[in-house]
Amino acid sequence: PSSPWPPTMGGRQRAVLLVRALARLGPVATIVTSSDPITDEPDVAPVLARDFGLLEVVPPGRPSLRLPWRLARGWLVRKRVLDAWATRWDGAAGALRSDPYTAERVAQHVRHLEPDLVAFYGTSALVASGVLDLRDRPRVWLDVDDVPTVMVDEASGPRRAWRRASLLRRQRATLDAADVLTVTKGEDLESAPGLRRATVLPNLPWSLAEGRLPTVAPPPGRARLLSVASMSWPPHAEGVAWFLDDVWPRVRASRPDATLDLVGSPPDASRAAAWSAVPGVRFVGRVDDVAACYAE
Repeated sequence: PSSPWPPTMGGRQRAVLLVRALARLGPVATIVTSSDPITDEPDVAPVLARDFGLLEVVPPGRPSLRLPWRLARGWLVRKRVLDAWATRWDGAAGALRSDPYTAERVAQHVRHLEPDLVAFYGTSALVASGVLDLRDRPRVWLDVDDVPTVMVDEASGPRRAWRRASLLRRQRATLDAADVLTVTKGEDLESAPGLRRATVLPNLPWSLAEGRLPTVAPPPGRARLLSVASMSWPPHAEGVAWFLDDVWPRVRASRPDATLDLVGSPPDASRAAAWSAVPGVRFVGRVDDVAACYAE
């Protein structure tokens, strides 16, 4: 859904590794299904075209483009306000994960290119339905990298029960029809009925995948910890907060000399300041080369 380049976030890094793996088998073409503004950056667009075979950036259809909302477009209500109402009423998951425009646009590219394999990474399983519905379709691989943001469930679906039930049925049919399913961890296999047959394809530290991790062991007796994550992503920030509240005091009680460096895009300023005030914790923030942090 987002640009695979630059690899400044875990999701983008996984996308890069998947594309590189597929490129060993043959030519790869990429479609970005989002309105990620970074694709227009002058130093990013050439890389996407050269290394990823970028075909198109397909922005998601606005919720207000669907009935009944589009009937009110331009009539006393601004589009931005209408989109907000439509998303709130449908529920964020239903509005963003069942976009028929994106599914059809991807299917059009597949009909034209006639590829051997179509890999969907980090996007809604429902977006793949347009390809799975094709008469002579290629093999389809769904990589469900983050279940809460990719899958519609009983809690995250639209508020209207009939709409949620319809999306759940379509999602299950899509998962069942996919030729290959992958998830990032074993717990995800039980998170949805359609994922039980998936293969676990774990994430790798980016520096390890790049072959840039240090080979020299750290000095014995040192208790220095490193956390690398995009902490602007709320689940990551919540994980760090839990660790600092529930685990770190016990670590420091056992090893008063223990230190922890937090590397990655920051959460809000107040939380970053609070974390920096914790004894033994240093909030580093975003860095240009995370391999140097591993080396330290």
